[in-house]
Amino acid sequence: MRVGATLLLTTVMINVVLNVLGELQASLVRQTLIDPLTGAYNRRCMDQTIGLVVEQGRRHKPTNTLLVFDIDHFKRVNDRFGHDAGDEVLRRVVQVTRARLRKIDPLFRTGGEEFLVLLRDTDAAGAAAVAEDLRRRIEQEALLAGEVITISLGVGPQVADLRGCARQQNAAMKIQILLRALFVLLPLWPLAAAAAEATPVVGSKRFTESYILGEIVRQTLLDAGVQATHKQGLGNTGILEQALASGAVDIYPEYTGTIVRELLKREDPREGNPPLDELNRLLAPRGLKAAVPLGFNNTYALAMREADAARLGVKTISDLARLPAGALKLGLSHEFQVRADGWPALQRAYALPQQPGAALDHGLAYEALRGGQVDLIDIYSTDAKVGRYALRVLADDKAFFPRYDAVLLMRVGVDAAPLMKLAGRIDEAAMIALNAQVELDGLSFEQAARRFLAGGVQPAAQRLGLVDRIFAPDLLRLTLQHLLLVFGSLALAVVVGVPLGIWAWRSPRLAGWLLGAVGVIQTVPSLAMLAFLIALLGSIGFVPALLALFLYALLPVVRNTHAGLDGVSAGLTMAACALGLTARQALWTVQLPLARPVLLAGVKTAAVINVGTATVAAFVGAGGLGERIVAGLAVNDTQAMLAGALPAAALALVVQGLFGLVERRYARPT
Repeated sequence: MRVGATLLLTTVMINVVLNVLGELQASLVRQTLIDPLTGAYNRRCMDQTIGLVVEQGRRHKPTNTLLVFDIDHFKRVNDRFGHDAGDEVLRRVVQVTRARLRKIDPLFRTGGEEFLVLLRDTDAAGAAAVAEDLRRRIEQEALLAGEVITISLGVGPQVADLRGCARQQNAAMKIQILLRALFVLLPLWPLAAAAAEATPVVGSKRFTESYILGEIVRQTLLDAGVQATHKQGLGNTGILEQALASGAVDIYPEYTGTIVRELLKREDPREGNPPLDELNRLLAPRGLKAAVPLGFNNTYALAMREADAARLGVKTISDLARLPAGALKLGLSHEFQVRADGWPALQRAYALPQQPGAALDHGLAYEALRGGQVDLIDIYSTDAKVGRYALRVLADDKAFFPRYDAVLLMRVGVDAAPLMKLAGRIDEAAMIALNAQVELDGLSFEQAARRFLAGGVQPAAQRLGLVDRIFAPDLLRLTLQHLLLVFGSLALAVVVGVPLGIWAWRSPRLAGWLLGAVGVIQTVPSLAMLAFLIALLGSIGFVPALLALFLYALLPVVRNTHAGLDGVSAGLTMAACALGLTARQALWTVQLPLARPVLLAGVKTAAVINVGTATVAAFVGAGGLGERIVAGLAVNDTQAMLAGALPAAALALVVQGLFGLVERRYARPT
């Protein structure tokens, strides 16, 4: 709701500012259009007006007619009565002429004593009648010292009408109504999403074991008749904690040591882990509870290649303290480097001289260690690759790491009864086997969970090829989620970015600041942007991902709107005002249509960029094709990553092609 209210308020403010700036600009433009002596429109305005009428009415039957006239023997008037008297004659002729014309028929002074009238919706016969009426009125009313002023009149050629302009204006008004309706409905999106989220949501972190356990929980709930969904790979503990607090997630697998150190901030390892009842008493003020102990302990540990450990004589973590600081290259995970029970506290406890260096994703750490790129990594004791890669797990001789007993952490209101059948069912050996089925045998998380719940009696599934992974049953769901993120954020960027581009164009002094601000937004890393929005909104999932993509799409939309409008001839703007159009009408019927090719190019650029950027939305549970990439990264499965990356790339090409068709159809102004 806060996001919706902010967007709605921003829209109102932009509309107010645009109205004020539009009226100011109209006043300034009119001053450059009008002949200062007579008050009629000047020759420059006439040239642009006639050209505009012809261009915009090219496809329609001409019904507008030009009427030209001049004052007879005007030089003799100046010579006899003086230039001041001649100026007065010109003013009186204009005054009489305007009194006989309609407001929609502009009067131009083309030079000296020559004038031109554009008679709209008038054929040649009607123009002849108007000409006779003007001749009679001027001769009757424009007198000078009792002498009659005569004029010579002629009916000029017909020119195309402005019905095409009117149609564009009607279409523009429909677009305005549509955009305003979108702004009204957009703040209601979070409410609609919350109402649709009636089923329990299972979360999981971004490593193999958490994926598998989350899928086991989901399938167990489904077997009990409870419809549940699984949001996979939601990052670290901090993100899951916010997801529980906001209701975006109802339950996820966690470990008691993590709950004590990370959530409850009890950093003294000598305190150990409290019993489950005591743990729940401490969690109660947060609206959380821990239940269903799964039966295994998955503690942190440090591991090295067996050959290196034997050569250096390293068996325990304490043995690392006697090695020189540069003897080993560390490849520690991002989370382990910042956790309260991670490297900083471990380094102090053991007085280790080594520095952590650049962080490495847990899913890639084993391959990096195996390939000799790093020498020491942090692992989980139930990782399947420890034995397969012949690693030595260093003994925690000071008992620094607490027990990390697997439990299900959930909101207080969640009924844990359907999940109690999982209590004590998974021991360390079973968890290592489940991890191996995914990381080494190529099963999906869903397949491994289904085999476990079936008692392991199902035949082992064959490893799927790349084509089968790409066209897996979840392709349609992930693609639709991806498209919703892309086009939802693109719609927001157009609704906000186009007015900002117009504002920047109308306010040259502010243009640098506005374009600079949206440019700075583009430089913020996507994960940092998501983390900031999650902290700001207090939730994960669709909304923060949508807003992040919207912010990234602003730059090309705002900049191209500004550039397109800046390229419109100032003379055409003057001509539009000469036709009686207000500043807003000129914007919608003349300036924006002419700027449309550049504007659409910016929208296309934003759309293609967002197709690629939307893959990071999977890190916060927003879905999309990024889910496959994140899952593949967790298990270091290249084919799984390609199964997400290739459809995303194809989608970007399709989007670019569709916008190319739109550009060819609509970019050229009519």
